[in-house]
Amino acid sequence: MKPHNTYTIYAAGGLVWRDTPEGKQIAVVFREKYQDWSLPKGKMEASDKDLEETALREVREETGMEATITGFAGCINYPVKGKTKLVVFYHMNTMSDIQGSIQEDVQQCQWLAVSEALVQLSHDKEKELLHSSLYMDMKRRNAGDIPLERFGQSSLSGKRLAASITTLREELLHRTKDDKSLDRSHIWRIKLAFQMLNLSEQYLTSGKRSLNQAWKYFHHANQMSLWTLSPGELRSFALSLKTETEKKLSGSWRGRAVENLLSGSETMDRNPPVENIAEATKIRDEHSDNQYHKVVKSRNISSIGK
Repeated sequence: MKPHNTYTIYAAGGLVWRDTPEGKQIAVVFREKYQDWSLPKGKMEASDKDLEETALREVREETGMEATITGFAGCINYPVKGKTKLVVFYHMNTMSDIQGSIQEDVQQCQWLAVSEALVQLSHDKEKELLHSSLYMDMKRRNAGDIPLERFGQSSLSGKRLAASITTLREELLHRTKDDKSLDRSHIWRIKLAFQMLNLSEQYLTSGKRSLNQAWKYFHHANQMSLWTLSPGELRSFALSLKTETEKKLSGSWRGRAVENLLSGSETMDRNPPVENIAEATKIRDEHSDNQYHKVVKSRNISSIGK
């Protein structure tokens, strides 16, 4: 199902990777119209059946390369002429380094090391997305990709995740009972959240077996579901999130960031923008991930001496 909402512009793109003797490189493009360096991306067209197809088409048009999707990278959103533009990014690998023709408004495509791309990219949110991807990869390398036999579904974190997946899935199913009352964009967001939950469950229970990835996909599903809440539900969620972060993140830069994002949630006459609540939720989730990886790393160090 394709999204449809006159208040939201939907787009998709790729973090396109290749391996070299010097390490991984990512593709960035220079758009003459905007005079900026960006990740390849673009708006969904009527002929695209879903956002994955949009992402692959835009990568092909802007880089001249065919690619395959290897995973979900994340979402960013920003205002454009009074509307919200939502861009869904996927990790991709190139099928060949041979570049074909690129569309007219893209002047050039470059392969850069991640450190170079973080300097070259013009937009902060794309830098944050790339940095987050690099950071998560470093944490997996340092802590190890946790095998479920040791810290997986049978662990406290694995059991908590399994229960969280079930709870969020039930909530989303409840919201879809009366399709006529839902905006089409809400139905699409729910569908995407379900896809993220399915991926989370696969990494938790199947042969893929990665608790890191399982939590990552759950966090994305939870953040996507925020756009489907009613104003009252969104206010309750914001208040709960504010209370939680005041206890866990008091005095830290994350705590201050969340406080600024949720400013006004304590009043009953206005809600913070859903984009702010989603960003605050992301900050909370990043803190939880950091605490989790500290525990895993300490366990790995302890096991070395046994």
